[in-house]
Amino acid sequence: MTKVEKFTETIKGIKFTPAQKKIVDKLLRGYEIQVVNPHHMNGGTMMWKSPHSNSLEHAGKVYKAFYNIGWKLRNEGRVELYYMNQFVNQ
Repeated sequence: MTKVEKFTETIKGIKFTPAQKKIVDKLLRGYEIQVVNPHHMNGGTMMWKSPHSNSLEHAGKVYKAFYNIGWKLRNEGRVELYYMNQFVNQ
């Protein structure tokens, strides 16, 4: 089972905020977060990496909504908090 298939099963029946839904939709399409310049004081810049190319697109301010998905899944008793790290490449 791929991580996208596992994620699809994990989120069944969970309601997300509009900001979280945008991120969930991208993750379901196979996108991942790529952290660029992680050595910067702010921890780096989050970029979306397409599953179909090596190009990166700016992810905007997704940090809070992205990790809130993990908190929501944890609070539902579905996964451990570090679960969302599988979608982040540093």
